[in-house]
Amino acid sequence: MSQKEVGLKHLIKTEYLRSIIVPILVIEIFLLAAYFLSNFYVTDKTKGMLVEEAKKSVSQITQKSTDLLNKEFEHIAALTQMLTDSHTTFFKEYDPQGTDVTNSNYYMTPDGVIVNKQDTPQRCGLFYSNISQAQQGRMRKAIASEVIDPYYNMVLKANKNIAQVYFNSHDSMNRLCPFMEDALGQYPHDINIPVYNFYYLADAIHNPKKEVVWTDAYLDPAGQGWMISAIAPVYKGEFLEGVVGVDVTIEQLI
Repeated sequence: MSQKEVGLKHLIKTEYLRSIIVPILVIEIFLLAAYFLSNFYVTDKTKGMLVEEAKKSVSQITQKSTDLLNKEFEHIAALTQMLTDSHTTFFKEYDPQGTDVTNSNYYMTPDGVIVNKQDTPQRCGLFYSNISQAQQGRMRKAIASEVIDPYYNMVLKANKNIAQVYFNSHDSMNRLCPFMEDALGQYPHDINIPVYNFYYLADAIHNPKKEVVWTDAYLDPAGQGWMISAIAPVYKGEFLEGVVGVDVTIEQLI
C-alpha cells in the first residue's frame, strides 16, 4: 500500500471518528446531564410537595385535636357546674343539729384529724385537717356531707378522663372520690387547703363571676401526679363554703 493510500485511510478514519463518535459522546453526556438535572428537579419538587402535604396534615390534626380537647373541657366544666349546684343545695339545707354523730365510719385521730373508713364501694374519702380542730361541729359536717357522695360517683362515671372529684371547704375539709386508702399518710395533718391554687383561684378575688375556671398544671397533694382542675365556688349567700374540683391528669390528656 502506497504512502498516499495510508494517508487517505487515516484521514477517512479520523473524519469518521470526528463526525460519528464525537457527536455520540456529546449526546451521551447531554443525556446524562439531562437525566441528573431532571432527576434532581423531580426530587426537589416531590420533596416540596411532600413537605407542604405534611404541613397541611399536621395543621388538620392539630385543629382536630384542639376541637376534641375543647369539647372535652366543655363537658368536664358542665359536670363541675352540676357538682357545684348539688353542694349549694346541700349547704342551703344543711342542719348540723339534725346530723347523727354516732356514725362508726368516721373517727378522729389523737392529733385532731377526722377521717372515714370505706365500708361500701361507693363511699368517698373524707380528710378533715386538724388546722381547724378548735371549730365546733366538724364531725357533724363531715358525716352530713356524705349525702353528696352519689354525685361524685356519677361525675366519675360520666367521663373516663376524670381522675378524681372533690370538695374542699373553707376550713380544710376534703371530701374526695374515689376513696383514698392512705389519706392520713398522704396529706399533711395540718394542711391549709385554701392556700392552694385549686382553691383560691375560685374565691371572690380571683373569680368574682363565680363560674367554673381552670387551674394551671400543678402537682397533686393526693399523689395523682401533674394535673389540671376545673374548679367552681360553692356559696351560701355571700359566704364561700368551699370549692368543688374535677381533676384531669396531664398524662391522661396526652
